[in-house]
This record gives sequence, structure tokens and C-alpha cells, in this order.
Amino acid sequence: MSRPSGRARPTAGRRDPSPPGRRRVGGHRVGRPSGGRHQTRPPGWKWLFLGPGALTVGVALALVLAWRVDSNAQTSGEQQAAGLEGQLGSAPSAGVPLPSPLKAYSITYRITEPNTPTQIEKKLIQRPFYGSDLTYSSRGQVSSGAVTGPSGAYIFESSPQPHWGLLETGTFRATGDDQAAPALALAVQHGLARVIGSAQVLGRTCTVVRTNGPVGDTVAAPTASDYTDIYLDDATGQVLNEVWVLNGELVRQRLATAFDPHPRIGAGAFTVTSSGPVVPAGTSGSTVVVNLKASDIAHLPVWAVPPPRFHLDGVQAQVTDQSEPGAATVAPATTVVAHYVDGPNLMDINQGTVNPPPSGSLRIALPGHRYGSLTIDLVASYIDLSIDGQPVRLEGPNLHLLLELAARLRLQPQAASPGG
Repeated sequence: MSRPSGRARPTAGRRDPSPPGRRRVGGHRVGRPSGGRHQTRPPGWKWLFLGPGALTVGVALALVLAWRVDSNAQTSGEQQAAGLEGQLGSAPSAGVPLPSPLKAYSITYRITEPNTPTQIEKKLIQRPFYGSDLTYSSRGQVSSGAVTGPSGAYIFESSPQPHWGLLETGTFRATGDDQAAPALALAVQHGLARVIGSAQVLGRTCTVVRTNGPVGDTVAAPTASDYTDIYLDDATGQVLNEVWVLNGELVRQRLATAFDPHPRIGAGAFTVTSSGPVVPAGTSGSTVVVNLKASDIAHLPVWAVPPPRFHLDGVQAQVTDQSEPGAATVAPATTVVAHYVDGPNLMDINQGTVNPPPSGSLRIALPGHRYGSLTIDLVASYIDLSIDGQPVRLEGPNLHLLLELAARLRLQPQAASPGG
């Protein structure tokens, strides 16, 4: 299934890491490269049924979860947190602004690339879940877009006719909400970025940080010929300018032309009239989202009590049909996502079918958990853990909050196989 990129690709002959500024839409990263991001199912998986008819996509689907309970595998949360902190160090962020996150904002960018018509990108974000990210052509028409709102996640498709398609129902991190400041602070600590100065954009003072790729790429160290300069608003931490250079040549600039850190958001701002699902239900690649009840949560392999100030804001199972076209049997892959919310702050626990971390992640030794890795991402960073063989991903922009959540992870002995 082809999906809109959200940006034009760089000029041919240059490194093409997939479109810059790629969107996270629902449980998907639209336009992200597939290499190294395939889904895997850990060994020892068993079937856990949520009851007959709980999931229906033409046929009943079973919620797949993994578990292996070992009471000796648990270690104290304090030890886990101390282990993570010790591996990551406590170096200062070297001047990267880290203000409190905005509750909402709107921003308009002018996107320019050599030999390419100028595009306009407009974002409206209401954290933590609602986002609208639309890109307009030089003629003023929507060329790509994504929305996460009360009824789910949507993407704009131009073929066969321009229309909005439902990607999946459920609640998701706001699409288009780049939270680059805390990730760049981490990147500076680990030599993957550096502060190079300050500048003014829209009359606002910005700290300029140089890293390798644009927002949407996994963070890597810049080189003399390949780098991106990101202008962070000192007062809000939002990106007001992004200058991307490859092979010593400018390939794209995304410059803010309007920014409102306190927008008025009207009713229906995140409501989309859809022509139907992007992938028809019951076909390969389709996703069904199910809100889990407390009785279901008790059977999850891994759980965590919310950290101070946070509350649990729902748990959902995202069940994707991965069967081959024409196959007689359904091959579901399930990711269970728990949302922990404190105002605009959102952290997620992902378990079940979890993508492996990319090659650029920082490997961390974790007491009790055997291993872990930190991936610094300019949208939301994440920590991958293995708890007694079960893959778990903690996702959020603030590392220290993720460490608090990591310290609270526990195996659930009641997550046992039906019938033994």
C-alpha cells in the first residue's frame, strides 16, 4: 500500500533517507523507510483471547500477546532507574532550551527546495492527542496531510481522487507534533549534535543546534558535508527553522512564517469527513483498534503503575492483519499501547509486536532487564527493553520521565495461558 510522503524527496543522486519531515500518524510512521523496521514476533508466543467476537474483521481475530512469567526476573524499580541513569550519564544539555511543553500551538512553514515549487505547511496541535498537519502546493491545494482527532487517525490521499482516508480508529500521539528540544539536548550529551549559535526568527530568539538529519530522521552526528541546522525557540522549544544540507548543498529549508503558542481552537478542528478506511477491513494490512478493559489489562505480560502526576488514559490493542493476499487464514500482529498522561505530556508503553530499534540506537545495560537501547528521535524518543524475553518499548520526548516509567515496569503473574 502506497502512502503519501508528506514531503518531496531530495534531488536524485543524493542520499535519500525517505521524505524529510515524515509524519507519525496513528500507529504508523507515514513515509518512513522499511529497512530495519520490520515487525517481529518473539519466541514462545501464545494466544490470548479477549472473548468470542471481540475483534471482527470479516472473521474473528485473536489478540496475540507474549508472556513468560519468572518471579525471579524482577528487580527493584530504583535499581533499574539507577542503571539507566548510570549508562546515560548526567552531562548538561550545553545550552539547548528545555522549557515546559506547550498545551497547544499553531505554526506555518514555508518549504523551499532547489528547482521545486514552494510549499506551505500548516500545523495545529492540541497536546497530547490531537494534531492537524497539512501541506499545500504552490497553487494552494492540499497535497498531503494527516489528522489525529477524537475519532481516529486520517491521511489525505490524492489518488484516484483527492480524499481523506481513515487509517485507524483509536487514540494516538498528535500527528505533526515535533518535540525536538529534549531529543536534541540528549543528542548534544552524546556527541550527536552541537549548539552552534543563536538567531532570530519571527522576532523570537532561537538556539541553533546542528545534527545530521531533519525532523523525522533518527538522530545521528553531523558531518562537514551532511548536516541539519535546527532553530529552537528559546521560550517554547518549538522548531522555527530547519536547514538541511547534503553533500555540501542545500536540499531543503523549512522556515516558520507564523507561530502562535496560544491558539484558539474551534470545535471540529480535528474532525475529518472520510470516504472510508485506507485499507478495507478484513484485508491484508488492515488494522482494528480495541479499547481494553481492566479485566483484559490484568492479562498483559507487563504493566506499570503511573508515575507521580500521571494517570492512565486508556489502553488499546492495535491488531493488524499481516496475512498474505488470498491466504485462507488470518495472521494478526498485535501491539498493545498504554497511554500515560500529565497535561500535555504523554508517555506510551508498547508491548506485543514491537519493531526492533534502528541501528543508530544507543545500547544500554539494564539490571534485571538484560539489555536496553535508547533511540533519540526528534518527535518522541524511546527506550526498548527486554523483560524476561518480552519486548517492551517506552516512548515519549522526556528521557527522565521515561526512566521513571521504566522503574515501575513489572511482570504480571496473572498473565497465564488459558487452559495452561
